[in-house]
Amino acid sequence: MSEIIKRTQNAEGRMQNEERNARVFFVLRSAFIVLRFSLVMLVVGCESSARRDERMVVDERMRMESLADPATLSEATRPVVKEAPKDGGRWTGEPTTMPAAATQPAMDLTIEQAVLMALEQNRGLIVQRYAPRIAKFAEDASMAPFDPQLTGNASGSRSGLAIAPAVADEKSLNAQVGIQQFFVTGTTVNVGLTAADIGTQLYGDGRDATTSVRGGVSVTQSLLQGAGPRVNLASVRQAQLDVLTSQYELRGFAEQLASDTEQAYIDFVLNERELEIAKNALTVAQAQLDETDALIASGKSAASDRAAALATVAQRQEDLINARATLEQTRLKFVRLVNPSAGHSATAWDFSPRLTQPAVPVGRLDDVDSHVRVALVYRSDLNQARLQVERGDLDVVKTQNGLLPQLDLFATLGRTYYWHYPSATGYQNPTSYDATVRVN
Repeated sequence: MSEIIKRTQNAEGRMQNEERNARVFFVLRSAFIVLRFSLVMLVVGCESSARRDERMVVDERMRMESLADPATLSEATRPVVKEAPKDGGRWTGEPTTMPAAATQPAMDLTIEQAVLMALEQNRGLIVQRYAPRIAKFAEDASMAPFDPQLTGNASGSRSGLAIAPAVADEKSLNAQVGIQQFFVTGTTVNVGLTAADIGTQLYGDGRDATTSVRGGVSVTQSLLQGAGPRVNLASVRQAQLDVLTSQYELRGFAEQLASDTEQAYIDFVLNERELEIAKNALTVAQAQLDETDALIASGKSAASDRAAALATVAQRQEDLINARATLEQTRLKFVRLVNPSAGHSATAWDFSPRLTQPAVPVGRLDDVDSHVRVALVYRSDLNQARLQVERGDLDVVKTQNGLLPQLDLFATLGRTYYWHYPSATGYQNPTSYDATVRVN
């Protein structure tokens, strides 16, 4: 009996083990099936992605080839309202709005020719050349107080009673002419003639009239305020300093113009080289993008590698645009300096210079001290500053003179000739003298 029970228990144990093994096998098999299905789906997805990338690359290449056709160029350059450009970020070439280089008049210029053209035709320099002439006119005007002054006047009067002919009429005729000169010493000299005819007239009889002519000279000398050539010539000296200052300004303007023209010449050549470098860099970036597309199409690279290549192309496009803008700015600056419209082009702003690289100086440079000594003597701004200091000193002289009291010495000397002069013994022709000295 015990043997039967024992066998029954062993059979039940084996059945439980078989059921447990069957459940484990089912679970493992199910997991294997799921894993296999996942791998299949992953492979199919990768294959479809590779085919999609390959199809996209083919479409982009066909689009780039179509851009060579002028009929499709306008259609391809229209703005597309989408999140991403159809060309995948490739550079489409020169903008259609830029003028062709062949339509711009060109001229071969060396750096020396450019500087000479600027010194001859620059509008700013032409205007600046008038500054010394204007200052010279101001200097001539400052000499006006020392020019001789000619004066003259005449007057006549007659008074009487028309209802009483027996009453004598009073008549008077006066005339004066003179010349006055002011000297730098503060001396004023006046020389003049005075004629007078004064008297009464009764029934046409003017025998009691007195006629005289006086010639005289008067001298006024300033003793304090306005005395001496230093103060009287201060305004003239300032006008002369203004003429020298304007000449130094003209020289400095010409030197700066020559320097700016040379710098613009060198910048233009440099910007042309930078533009070529930017074009070459964009070509290399496009080649790298094509290589990346080919690797993606062949399955050797992931599609995510294309983002870095597109970013590089975009950066190189930006560099090319900036290089063009910089070159155009430099060209306009160079055109403004040399001003070729005077005899080379009707439209100066379309002038396209063809400049060559300037030669590099060869040889030993002078020592710095010699250049400093020359600069201290000939620099326009330093000389102009020295003249401004001297002009300010003259302002001090004029101010000090204005604070002095006015004290003048005045002297006159004259001689008077009389005709028809009535006296107790009859009419005579006497002569009289007069002299006056006073301090004002």
